[in-house]
Amino acid sequence: MPSARHRFVWAGLAALLAGCQIVILPPDDGVVRVSAGEGVGEPVALTLPRGEPLRLEVSVSAAQVAANDQLLVLTRGPEGPLAGGAVRLRALQEGRPSVQSTGPDFFAPAPDTATAALRAQQTAGVRCSGPCVALPLPSAAGTLTFELESADERSVLLSAFVAPFEDPGEPANDALETPRLVPTPPTGATATATGALEVALDEDFFQSELPVTQVSVSATEAPLELRFDVYTEDRELIASDNPAGSTYTVPSNVAPQSLIARVYAASGRAAPAPASSYTVTFSAVVPLSGTAERP
Repeated sequence: MPSARHRFVWAGLAALLAGCQIVILPPDDGVVRVSAGEGVGEPVALTLPRGEPLRLEVSVSAAQVAANDQLLVLTRGPEGPLAGGAVRLRALQEGRPSVQSTGPDFFAPAPDTATAALRAQQTAGVRCSGPCVALPLPSAAGTLTFELESADERSVLLSAFVAPFEDPGEPANDALETPRLVPTPPTGATATATGALEVALDEDFFQSELPVTQVSVSATEAPLELRFDVYTEDRELIASDNPAGSTYTVPSNVAPQSLIARVYAASGRAAPAPASSYTVTFSAVVPLSGTAERP
């Protein structure tokens, strides 16, 4: 009699709707290997054994890693969302940033470059209805490894695909080397800029046009745990992990200079605007200290 590990059931979504199932036994090593698709596409149906971790290996091609894209692994139940905690999914890549959601979550808006059919699938953006993972693609073709586990034997639908990393709010300021320049208005010594973290793992960089002594970030709403770091104009980190709502003031013995602010979510998660919206403020005031003033 086949073991629980060998009772995996794979099928395309069309096959499920037709009422039939395609049974494919995985290799004896218990590793399921798939290739990342382009766009959401149709998920595969997988029956998870009770209490036995399943290793999932997703291969990405050289063409896929050539762009600044992400790999998304999404799960849901055959009839809808998975109950919270029913299934565990985690990335096994050490030292790589990732967003690991345990339940319904928002990952990104519908990409502008998507086909009309893909946009129709993602009218509300890329969302998951169960455990999901988002992580940046590696610098070379290869395999990314994940682990799936369920306390009870259950069927899940799984999609592993490459999605464009498109940041409609701030398309050109996602790196320390390319911050968005924030001009100081002629009427005063304060400069502001607004943005939103609408893509998982997004981070936005802003640089004051003129010398300043204070940097602050305020959030429009509070579903995301926003943070900000401060760099000198020479890209030297001088303050990190400041919560939104606080103000960083340069030390009194340091001359005012152009500063760079990096805004990000502590969890790496995203949310549609205005839930993820924020305002960055650069000010030229009398220096007081070298710490972030907490609200």
